[in-house]
Amino acid sequence: MSVMMNVAIECPCGNKNEAILPRSVNATRSPHLRAAVLDRTLHSIVCASCDRRSRAEFEFAYLDQDRGYFIYVLPKRRSNGWLGASDRLVSAVEQTGVDADDLPIVRVVAGIDALREKILCIEEGLDDQQVELAKVAMLSEHPFLLKTRGLELRVDQLDDDRVSLVASHTYRDERYSMFLPRSSLERCLAEIGTAKSPLGSDAEKLFGPERDTWVDLRRWAPSSWGLAALSLYAKRARNGDEIDTSTKEFNDMLAALPRSSDLESPARADLRALRDYALDRGDVALQDALFEIRFGIVLEDEWGQVGNDADIVTLWELLRNLPASDVEGNTALAEIRIETDPSESSSYDPNNYVIEMSEWDVNDPGWFEWNLRHEVGHAVEERSRDEVETWLWEKCEWAWYDDSDESIDLFIEFLMGGWGDATAAERRDVRLLMRECLGPGRTFDKPKAPTAPGNHLWNSPGFLPKKIFDQTPSDWYETPGALCEVDGWLFFVNFNYREFQAVPREILDAAISATGKNYCAASPWEFFAELYAAHHDDGLAPLLSPFLKFLKGV
Repeated sequence: MSVMMNVAIECPCGNKNEAILPRSVNATRSPHLRAAVLDRTLHSIVCASCDRRSRAEFEFAYLDQDRGYFIYVLPKRRSNGWLGASDRLVSAVEQTGVDADDLPIVRVVAGIDALREKILCIEEGLDDQQVELAKVAMLSEHPFLLKTRGLELRVDQLDDDRVSLVASHTYRDERYSMFLPRSSLERCLAEIGTAKSPLGSDAEKLFGPERDTWVDLRRWAPSSWGLAALSLYAKRARNGDEIDTSTKEFNDMLAALPRSSDLESPARADLRALRDYALDRGDVALQDALFEIRFGIVLEDEWGQVGNDADIVTLWELLRNLPASDVEGNTALAEIRIETDPSESSSYDPNNYVIEMSEWDVNDPGWFEWNLRHEVGHAVEERSRDEVETWLWEKCEWAWYDDSDESIDLFIEFLMGGWGDATAAERRDVRLLMRECLGPGRTFDKPKAPTAPGNHLWNSPGFLPKKIFDQTPSDWYETPGALCEVDGWLFFVNFNYREFQAVPREILDAAISATGKNYCAASPWEFFAELYAAHHDDGLAPLLSPFLKFLKGV
C-alpha cells in the first residue's frame, strides 16, 4: 500500500498550506497516484489563498510490481545524492516487502519530472540507457543547449508517430521543445552500439554495471560526479572521519564542482561541512579553495595568515548571510584581499572589482564585519549603478556636481538660483576658484584656500560657494552638523571625489541616527554603503526600519 504523510508548504504569498501526500507510492494498488505522476499533479498543493500551485519536494519510493520496476525519487535539487541513494536502494526496496532481485528495473531519479519520464519510457518498452544515449546524439544537432550549465533534456510525450522532448536549464526560465518522428528515435536506438552511431560502437560502455541505478544524461557532466563525491566526503566530515585531502580523487572532485551561484543549497551545506573539517585541522589552503568554490570570489594567500585561522570562516558566514545576488551572483565582486599597509583603510576598487580589507580591520571582529558589509555595498552599487544613483538622487535627494562648467552652473542654480548679476568674467573666475576648492582628489584633506582680489565677487559677504568651502573641514563627515546649511540642505566639498555635494539635513540626520555612523555624510555612495551594512546587521536592521519608512514618506 502507499504510505501517506502530512506536509506543510509556505506559498510565495505567505500563506501556509497543509496536505496529506504519499511518502511511498505503490502504483499497482494505487493507480490514481501513477496517473497523478503522468499528469504532473503528484505532490502538488494549491494555495487556499491565491490558487498558486506549488510542488512539495522530498524523497519517496515508487513501486510498480506488475510492470517490474522500482524507482527511488530524490528531490530535484538533490541529484548530488544519487551515489548515496543507490546504496540505500536495496533496503528501500525491501521495505516494500519485495525482493529486489525480482524487479528487472531499479532506478534512482531526481525530481518528479524525471520519474514521469522513466514511467513513459519503461512502459513503452524503451531501454532507458539507450534513450539517454540517444539524447546525446540529438544534442549534437542543438549544441547551443550545451553552452549553459544545468541542462535537463526530458522525454515529455511518446506518441505513435512522434516523440516530444523538453530542454531546460536549472538556472534559466527558458524551455525549449524538440520534436522528432518516432521512427527517427527508434532508428537512433537501434544504431547505438554500432559503427553507424555518432557515439561510436562502445557507447553502451558509458554506463556502469548492468544494474546501474542513476541513468541520466547529466551523469556525464563532470559536475554531477563532483557533487556526488562532495556529498560522500561531507558525510565523512560530519561523522568525524579522516579524509585524505591530498589525493587525486579529492582534488578532482574540487575541480569538477560548479561555482558560486551554480551551487544548489545541498551542495553549499556540504561545502560548509568540509570547511568546518578544514578549520578543525588548521588547513587554511583547503578553506581558501572551498571559499572560492562557494562564492566564486578569489582570496589572496594572506587570508588565514593574518589574525587567526577563523578569518576565512568569518568571511564565509558574513557573505552567506547576504543576498546571493549581491555576492556570488555579483559580477562586480571578483576578489577579496588583505591590505597590509597600516596607513590604508578598507576599500573597494570599481576598476578591478576587488575589495581590500585593511589588516587593522581584520584583527578587530566588530569593524571587520561592518566594513566587509560596507564594501560589499559598494560592489552592489557598482553592479546596479543606475538604480542606486536614481534612488540616491530621487528618494534620498542627494545631489552631486563635478568640475565641468555645465555642472558648476547647475550647482550655482541649485544653490542660489543662478548667477544673478555676475558678469561673464566673474563667472569664469568663480568657476576657476571653485575648481581650486576641489583640490587634487583622492584625499579627505582640505586643500589650500584659493585667493581672489579683495573686491572680487568671491570675497563678497556671504558668497555661498566660498562659504561652503570655508565650512568644509578635512574629514568633513566627522562633524556633519558644522557643514554649511542653506534652507534645510547641507552643502560641502567632497575633496576625495572632487565634487560639490548636498543632502537634506533631515534625511542625513535620520540615517546617522539609524546607523550610528557619521560616515553616512562622506558622500552619497558612502551613505548607501553604510545603509547597506546596517540593513544586513541583525542588531541594526530593526533600527533602520523607521528610517526606510521615513524615506517613503518624504
